[in-house]
Amino acid sequence: MKCRQRGFALFELIIAALIATLLAVWASEALVRKAQEASAQAVAVWMEGVKEAVTLYLSRHAGDLRNAVLAGDLAGHGFADWRSPTLAELKQGNLLSAGYPEVYGRNLRLAVRVLRQGVCPGDDCVSEAVVYLTSPLDMAITGRPGESVVAAWLAAAKGYGGVVARADETRLAGTSYVYANPPDPEMSALPAGVVALAITQAGMAGFPFLKVGDERDPEFGSALTVAGTIKTNSGLRVQSSLWLGTQAVAMTSCPENGLLVREQFGGVLVCRSYLWRSAGGRGGGGYSVNSVSGCLPSAINPVTGACSCPSGYSLVLIADSGPQADTQGRTRGYLCTG
Repeated sequence: MKCRQRGFALFELIIAALIATLLAVWASEALVRKAQEASAQAVAVWMEGVKEAVTLYLSRHAGDLRNAVLAGDLAGHGFADWRSPTLAELKQGNLLSAGYPEVYGRNLRLAVRVLRQGVCPGDDCVSEAVVYLTSPLDMAITGRPGESVVAAWLAAAKGYGGVVARADETRLAGTSYVYANPPDPEMSALPAGVVALAITQAGMAGFPFLKVGDERDPEFGSALTVAGTIKTNSGLRVQSSLWLGTQAVAMTSCPENGLLVREQFGGVLVCRSYLWRSAGGRGGGGYSVNSVSGCLPSAINPVTGACSCPSGYSLVLIADSGPQADTQGRTRGYLCTG
């Protein structure tokens, strides 16, 4: 009985050891898979940062991209080939932070390709772009084809991601877009397993920043400060008051006809025939002086606060009480004309 009991216990021990070994193998494989999927998600975050920079690039240089003909047409802005801006060029253009990594891990790199649609060059030309890995994602992370890694990356891409599937290598396809492979006829075909983020016109419609040709009303909720000149091809409507900071003196030279400035002593001046002239309203004012009492507070010019005319205005006598023999003196009234 004792021998049988020892034999049975040994058999149980072998079974338990085998189960423990299988569990350890399964656990280690699950742990490795989780680590690989986490790495794929990190790649998506890395690519998303570049996608935001490329979106800014498309927005900032929209006019130049619509009319570009030669690869070097944006060289003046720091881009040797506008179709393929590099991460280094995006950094130099302050579109990407200076310390942003250009390589993920040991061997993953990405590239950018601008894709134009419509009649190009011209006003009807539309620019989109793809940010893509230069090598298959699954091979770079696991060393072999793996759908779970690509699936984890697509989930982290939040609908903007696409992949060249091994089942159909003729397309770069995602949830919100489909491009032929290659996306640009001048490119080489992307290898199977390559993933990409797309910046499409539909996606840029919800872009939180204004872009060239944007027809949305920004509806700013606070003050707006602009260093340069604001130009409008239509009217300018002000709900409250309009403040003019620049002052000028009437009948002095001005640089451009039609300009408006604030008059030195109040009122508005308009540039006509390259001279600042009164736009109407209060004008230069007027005052009166008595030969005995002089300039009384009740008779001063309300524009200057004294018995005088603003600079650039001419003095015109409009009233004279005539010689007075009594102590009241002689009073003269003047009008300041511009």
